[in-house]
Amino acid sequence: MPTSSSSTSAPPSSVSSTSSSAPSTSSTRFECRRPLHQYIAKRGYPDITPRNDYEVCQLSCGNYRPQIDGDFHIWIEKRLLLDARLICPEDVERGKEIVLSRSKARLDKPVRISGFKPMPGDNEDVHICPIPNSEFSVRLFGKYMEDKRQYGLDFIRTSTGEPENSPFQYDLFTVPDPDTQTAKPMMRPRSGRLFSVESGLGLRADQIYPGAEKFILSEGMCCLLKRKGHRDVYFKVPVRLRSKVPFKYDADILEFKATPIASE
Repeated sequence: MPTSSSSTSAPPSSVSSTSSSAPSTSSTRFECRRPLHQYIAKRGYPDITPRNDYEVCQLSCGNYRPQIDGDFHIWIEKRLLLDARLICPEDVERGKEIVLSRSKARLDKPVRISGFKPMPGDNEDVHICPIPNSEFSVRLFGKYMEDKRQYGLDFIRTSTGEPENSPFQYDLFTVPDPDTQTAKPMMRPRSGRLFSVESGLGLRADQIYPGAEKFILSEGMCCLLKRKGHRDVYFKVPVRLRSKVPFKYDADILEFKATPIASE
């Protein structure tokens, strides 16, 4: 059965990312990692303002555990000291400079991403439709996923716009396109249940960071949302408008007209 998939998912960001120095379109790549990691750090630790790139890296990786590690500033100074001693035991101050410099270099690198949820106020290629008889909406977000012809899907509370993990009991399926006028007779789309990225990675519901759960869907995919005691909800993933690709064959063209079929 089809499953939604992505390369990785880690709390608190639920971001699939790989660093890259290869040429890429700007629509699929951040020019540097810093805004991404700053956002992740803010999501995970809203009451902490990092003072440098080293602190951003530590927070975005979820290394700080408030209930265990105590005061953040005391903890981060101990962490920096430990890392500095490992790098340059004969000169700790020089070691600190190297650690901070490496953190800056890491965040200066570009990063390609997939399945990154929209930042607050970012409505580019975001589509939201309320679910009938529900407090929630289906949200599709496609920024940075253009080259893969994909969209991410999650469920958000309609009143606040905040994502929630499995806010109600449901099953999500991919189904054949009901538009028989354009269906391919010998290559019908497969039908089957869809699973979230996190579920596909083997995470239990209590292991998924709040609001991080998502599905990865392909352009044009037809979906059916089933909820017990409610009518099914059907939707089709948008297909982005693209420039027409020039005809690439040096050949004469034969055109055949389809014969209309009477409705039964």
